Amino acid sequence: MNSIDTLLRSWDQLASTSPKDIFLATRDGQLQFELKRARSFWEKIIIFFFGEWQNESFRVQVAKISALFESSKLQDKAKCKLLAERINSLGRYVFQKRTEKTFFICPKPQLAHFQIRTLDSPDTLIPPDLIKRGLANPTRKRCWLNASIKYFAATTFYDKLLTEKVFDPDLEPLRSALYRIVEGLRKNWSQLVIDALYQELIQAISKSPFHNYLSNQQDAENFIQQLENYFDTKNQRERIQYVKLYRSFDQNITKAGVAHTADKLQISPNAATRFDLQDTYMGESELPEVRDYCEGKKMVENGPAKLFYSHEKVTRYPDMFEVSIERARDFDVMDNNGFVTSAEIALQPNATVTLTEFAIQTKRFGNDDLPFKAKPAALATFRIIAAIERTGITSQGGHYIAHARSKDEITTHNDRELIKNQPPQVFATASTLILQLVERIAL
Repeated sequence: MNSIDTLLRSWDQLASTSPKDIFLATRDGQLQFELKRARSFWEKIIIFFFGEWQNESFRVQVAKISALFESSKLQDKAKCKLLAERINSLGRYVFQKRTEKTFFICPKPQLAHFQIRTLDSPDTLIPPDLIKRGLANPTRKRCWLNASIKYFAATTFYDKLLTEKVFDPDLEPLRSALYRIVEGLRKNWSQLVIDALYQELIQAISKSPFHNYLSNQQDAENFIQQLENYFDTKNQRERIQYVKLYRSFDQNITKAGVAHTADKLQISPNAATRFDLQDTYMGESELPEVRDYCEGKKMVENGPAKLFYSHEKVTRYPDMFEVSIERARDFDVMDNNGFVTSAEIALQPNATVTLTEFAIQTKRFGNDDLPFKAKPAALATFRIIAAIERTGITSQGGHYIAHARSKDEITTHNDRELIKNQPPQVFATASTLILQLVERIAL
């Protein structure tokens, strides 16, 4: 009778052996790992035409072990997970070899048949490093998906979305497929394995609420936003803290500010060629119909309308946060089209930006301390670590690419193509970015 312990002991006896020389088979009713043996010419011919014997077929043995996991109580989950990881690593190698040796006239093997998915569960992802694999785009309409996947793989910002299991049966297969392909990209698995995981992801999307996304070109940022809405992860991470303050030309009247939080920094460029993230975000907006304000030390409610200007002051940025830049301009509703601005973000050397955090000054009104002014409190320097860029000049066309930083090396990911050693300035025309704190200096 097989057990998890006997299978692990069987593997440990071959611990010094390369995975390419390990075989998984059934002998006398027992599953075991063993060294590959040399096959005769006639055995190779028989296997080529008729396939492997049942007791030596990796696919059949994986199915047996999956059944073993399902029938056991899985009391020692650590051992089960260890065994599954070893079988899966060997399975990826076997899958790759089978794929390379399969003639084009024969059906290609499926990665799922060489992997144990019984123990699929929320897990952790290794930290991002240099991503070396590309993603296919055979329909020429999935660049938005490829850029989104590379964006997920290049930063830990969306790891909660990828690793926390959801109980909606329409969404869990999609989360699991996203997790697996990001895991494969970060661990630099074979391109053949990545391609197979990509096909599994497409199948998962086709059976999810996102199935309509596969028929046409989509907006990458909208896809990511909808994923967050479905998976409900926006409120699980630290948010940007800011206060909306008000200014009036009338010295005798004031209006108390209001504290808010935001999940991302949302920017609408106000320049044609170059703009600053902080100045654009903190620009003033006219409020002509304000009827609640303070006059002297008296609170006025529903009084005559007064003119105020509103602006935001950020009191605290998270150590990592997202910036969304609205680049579509002059949108024509009738034509359902608009122009995309290529105005560049003002970047410091090595694609960093310095943003000011403010301390709020309050006044006492009755029993409340209300915010009215702000003064600089700290300078926070961030570097861009991942971005999505939409190329093209109209909102109906264009192409999505991703930029990713590993240490100080920046790579552009354009579907299958990887362009290494990019200058930091490639981040300047992005529309979605992840910023990571470098240092914070108190003023």
